[in-house]
Amino acid sequence: MVKVSPRDPLLDYKRPRLVELLHEARAERDEAKRQLKAERSENKQRTQAARADLEQRYHKLLQEHMTCGITIAKLEAQVAEYLAFLERFRSALQREEHS
Repeated sequence: MVKVSPRDPLLDYKRPRLVELLHEARAERDEAKRQLKAERSENKQRTQAARADLEQRYHKLLQEHMTCGITIAKLEAQVAEYLAFLERFRSALQREEHS
């Protein structure tokens, strides 16, 4: 027995119907392209907004870090002054005691 392959169903359509199907397929393709382009644009905008937010937060944290560093340096200078004062005070007390 010889197996005959089934005939392509598109061959049964008349030319106007094929043209109509082609236009529908192109319209669906164009709509899918438009949606993809819109989604990509939306994703790009979201990504840019998120990046800008992260950069803003980074700069804020960097500024806070620098402020903390300055505060620490000021406090260390005050401690050094205090320790120097205490050393001078001790020396003065020792001189008085030995005088």
